[in-house]
Amino acid sequence: MADYFTGQGVTVAFAKPGAPADLHVGDVRVEVKVMTPRAGGSAQVKLPALRGSNHNQYQYSKDYRRDADILALAVLSGEALSHLYLLPSAYWKPTITVHPDSSFCPFRPFQNWLGWLPTQSKAV
Repeated sequence: MADYFTGQGVTVAFAKPGAPADLHVGDVRVEVKVMTPRAGGSAQVKLPALRGSNHNQYQYSKDYRRDADILALAVLSGEALSHLYLLPSAYWKPTITVHPDSSFCPFRPFQNWLGWLPTQSKAV
C-alpha cells in the first residue's frame, strides 16, 4: 500500500510499532486491511472493536474511528491489488463486505477514491 500511495505523489511513512494506524499518508492516518475474494466475487473484512494481542494472551479495544482517518481495504488477486476501497473511518463497521463488480455495493463511491489525499504535486 505504501508503494501505491507513493505512486500517487504523496509522502508515506510507516507508523511506529504499537501505533494505532499502519501508515501516515501526509498527515492522514491510514489503517490497511487485506481481503481476498470469496465465491461470488465479494470480499469481507472483520474489524472487531475488541482484538486479541499477539498469541491471544489478552484482549484490547480498538477504536477504528479514533485511531485512523482512512480505512484502506485492499482486495488481492494472488499477490496483485485488484480492488481498493478507501473509506473514511466514520464508515467503520465490525464487518465490511464489498462487491467490486456490483453497482449496488454501498461502498462503491469509495472504490479508488483519492479525494482525501493530501495535496502535493507529483514529480514530473
